[in-house]
Amino acid sequence: MLKFSKRQKVLLSAFFVIMVLVGVGAVWLSEASINYGFNYDYIYQKDGDNWFTLDDYKVNRTEGMLVSVECYNVGLIDGTFTIAIEFTNASFSSETSQPYFQLNNSTVELPITLHGGEHRAVDVYFTVDNSATSFGVKVSFESHQVLMRSTEGNPHGINTMYYTKNEAGNSFSIPSLAL
Repeated sequence: MLKFSKRQKVLLSAFFVIMVLVGVGAVWLSEASINYGFNYDYIYQKDGDNWFTLDDYKVNRTEGMLVSVECYNVGLIDGTFTIAIEFTNASFSSETSQPYFQLNNSTVELPITLHGGEHRAVDVYFTVDNSATSFGVKVSFESHQVLMRSTEGNPHGINTMYYTKNEAGNSFSIPSLAL
């Protein structure tokens, strides 16, 4: 049986603690780390009978109404997760091109895998009833992967966006961005 001096015991204990901390740090730094959030720059404008999505920042115009969720994996290992989009006073549109699971008219789930360092924008198309004066879009995250953490990665820390129709009835925007 080995006998250790008090000094050797302290050194072994310190070594063990340091190794545990290094291991925990290595796992924390390398696990999948998913940041996700809405693109806040979108407004929706009607031209004739057709709705368009306008990127207010880049001044891009896309036919139809879509919401975009930006997803980033800032970790080192792959991350597999699901982004759920739930609409209030709006309905999911099958124009959406990504693989998805439609739970009902207002909720859709999109399975995503991001490699370490990868970014992807998830676009989901929807329609709003002509009589609606407002609508909401909620994003949520779900994963059962063990080595993963997620963060609502927007500057406002919110997961639901509300849009209201202007008085002329030809655009929807976030109230603070109302036209």
